[in-house]
Amino acid sequence: IIPIRVRFENEDGMRQIVTIKGYIDHSHCGRQMVDGVYVTKPMHAYECRIQANGAERTMFLYYEVGRSQSWSMTNRIG
Repeated sequence: IIPIRVRFENEDGMRQIVTIKGYIDHSHCGRQMVDGVYVTKPMHAYECRIQANGAERTMFLYYEVGRSQSWSMTNRIG
C-alpha cells in the first residue's frame, strides 16, 4: 500500500481530492504518533505531506489490516 491521493469532505461539506506530495512510512512501528494514535503491528501508518488551499500541510493516514480493514485520517498536532 502506497498513499497517492486522499479524498475527504472539507469543513463546508464539499468533497476534496488532494495529491500526496511525499510520505514517511511508520507502519508496524509499535509506538505512539504525535497525533496520539498508537501504531500496532497489523496497522499501516503514513505521515503524508500534502498541498491544500495554497499551503503545505502534514496529515496522518492509518489503515487497520485485521479488524475493521478501514482507513482513518488525522491532522498533525503541535
